[in-house]
Amino acid sequence: MRKIIVFCLLAVFAQPVLAKLYKCKDAEGNTVYTDEPCADGKELKLPPLHTYTPVIIPPAFPTTNEADKKAVTYESLKILEPANDKPVYNNTGTVTVSYQLKPSLDTSQGHQFSIALDGKQLKTKGVTNQIQLQNLDRGSHSVQIFVVDKDNGILLSSPTVTFHLRQESLLNTPLPGSPQKAPQAPSVPAAPRATGL
Repeated sequence: MRKIIVFCLLAVFAQPVLAKLYKCKDAEGNTVYTDEPCADGKELKLPPLHTYTPVIIPPAFPTTNEADKKAVTYESLKILEPANDKPVYNNTGTVTVSYQLKPSLDTSQGHQFSIALDGKQLKTKGVTNQIQLQNLDRGSHSVQIFVVDKDNGILLSSPTVTFHLRQESLLNTPLPGSPQKAPQAPSVPAAPRATGL
């Protein structure tokens, strides 16, 4: 059966090469597709192939200029907090992201930090090594930090870090013997925003 399906797919995609396609039954009663006429077969008329030209979408993040790559002297950029693939407990949806750049940020060139939350670059930019994300929903989130120039071109990017925001509830009561966390007041969800850059 698998051979028949593969052959059918090949026949469909090779239509411009094949002049005709026939559907027949072999000696065992199986349906067979062939380009040679057979006694009990019938010729199949296949519809023309559909073609698709994809729309070119600009990148979600600014691209790095070749000239900027040569001028960059930064060695590394990494996120220190939150730790990758670890839970963060906060009932207000506030998460502090701290990061380290070596060497320090060159503000004289107009360089700044930019952050992406869950794959979307936020408009907030700044020059400090810490940012506070607020009003996040509980669940898994990813963050990435960029060093950008005055034209928003990326000079350096950190590896992406994923964290899991947890909120205390009666359903999330820690098991006996596990470390206890201080209770926090519940909050009203609001739109995510970043401060501290």
